[in-house]
Amino acid sequence: MTSEDVLQIHIEGFNRALEQQDYASLEAIYSDRYMLVRPDGSVLNKQQVLKDLRDGGLTFHAIELEGAEVRALGSAALLTATSKTVSSRNWKRSHAQIRLVAVYAQETDAIRLVHFQSNTLPEEPAAALEVNGSGGTRKVETERFTVVSTKPFDDVVAAIKAAVGHPNMSEFWQSTQKATSPSELDAAIQPVLGKTGLMQFVEFDHGMIVRKGTECHTSRMIRLVIGNPLIMKEMAKHVPDAGSYAPVTVLVDERTDGVHLSYDRMVSLLAPYGNHNALSVAHDLDAKVENLLRQSA
Repeated sequence: MTSEDVLQIHIEGFNRALEQQDYASLEAIYSDRYMLVRPDGSVLNKQQVLKDLRDGGLTFHAIELEGAEVRALGSAALLTATSKTVSSRNWKRSHAQIRLVAVYAQETDAIRLVHFQSNTLPEEPAAALEVNGSGGTRKVETERFTVVSTKPFDDVVAAIKAAVGHPNMSEFWQSTQKATSPSELDAAIQPVLGKTGLMQFVEFDHGMIVRKGTECHTSRMIRLVIGNPLIMKEMAKHVPDAGSYAPVTVLVDERTDGVHLSYDRMVSLLAPYGNHNALSVAHDLDAKVENLLRQSA
């Protein structure tokens, strides 16, 4: 058993199986003696871990390993690394950074994982931006949610619009500007929201522009800007940059395989800022918008 063998099994075998929910491969990688020690101190055996993965609503979307080191000790090997994960449990997405210790052992017919233990690391502070006028950047990796519908384009757009509010925007802004307290602001906003708790701010007929002077004579593409100012407020008071992303864009465009309904997840846009309060609100907003798109498709 070499260090290279162990690293390959961990990355291409174990991590890949977690991301792809390949439970058969995981069952083969875990030793019958396997023990998982979670950051909270709880201990699970092989069958308990597999049951949690299958039935507990836990999904790993991305696993990134950094600084991995392997020490081979005869028929066993110790792997240490930092791991950044994006996971969800029962549709609630979370980001974590852990320091892990994984113990692999050569058993009769294969190298297997016998022990895994981890500690949660503090969140990395967001990179400071320079304030001397020279500017700065922050990397944002966007997750795009898309559902494809076989319904006619007009029916899809109509279903979305039916589920959100359509206030008179001039009157709406006047009423929100007159509000002098949170309760008055609620009173100005809540009545104009649709059944989804969202409203439409503006609509752009991108298809009309694309059709002019191009070969795309039948292009149909609508951009709807929707949201809820109260939701934006709850995110922006923790992460001011949330104001750049809310209200959100829903793009509806017709392609050869159907009508695409697309949305950039707010959680992915705010993840680099590492604020749990803002991310919790973003999780709920993502669920609202994605449910709206699924039901309209």
